[in-house]
Amino acid sequence: MKWLRAPLWLCLALPAVAQMEPPCPEARAMQVCDIVFEMPAAEGGRFKNPYLEVNLQAEFRSPKFRTFLMPGFSDGGARYVIRITPVEAGEWLLRVSSNVKAWDGQRGQFQAAESDDPGFLQPANLFHWKYTEKQQPHLWMGDTCYTFAWIDRGLFDRMAARRAAQKFTHMRGLVMHPDEKYRKAF
Repeated sequence: MKWLRAPLWLCLALPAVAQMEPPCPEARAMQVCDIVFEMPAAEGGRFKNPYLEVNLQAEFRSPKFRTFLMPGFSDGGARYVIRITPVEAGEWLLRVSSNVKAWDGQRGQFQAAESDDPGFLQPANLFHWKYTEKQQPHLWMGDTCYTFAWIDRGLFDRMAARRAAQKFTHMRGLVMHPDEKYRKAF
């Protein structure tokens, strides 16, 4: 019985690991999951340029024991986000590492439910595309509207609905306009 006591004492002596609230309570396979972190007020003043100085990432382990390292990013304020798309249904584990002490070392887990989502697009050969999960073919049919970021929202919605009815699957356009006055407005 003495050999049982040593591991118990060892476990009690180890530092406690911060468990996070279950992220992504409604997670589904092949759909985006955002894990949001709020900068603690006590640590916010430590960084002169948080956009460049704050490091945040999480290591995710899938149900099939594949590992993904996902970087965090600032959403422009004191919020930081780690975005992942669970590619498998089941229990996902995560461990956060950061130079923000309140976030570093946090661990969590969430369940990703099955999904009917066909997955990501990937090239099937030189001219064809397919989805990763269901191996369904994808017909890439697109339209171009270079001014979509500057046209009236109602006009855009009508145009998008018309293209969807015509079975178009993609639209492209400019995000940054070459004319200075439109860049400022955007």
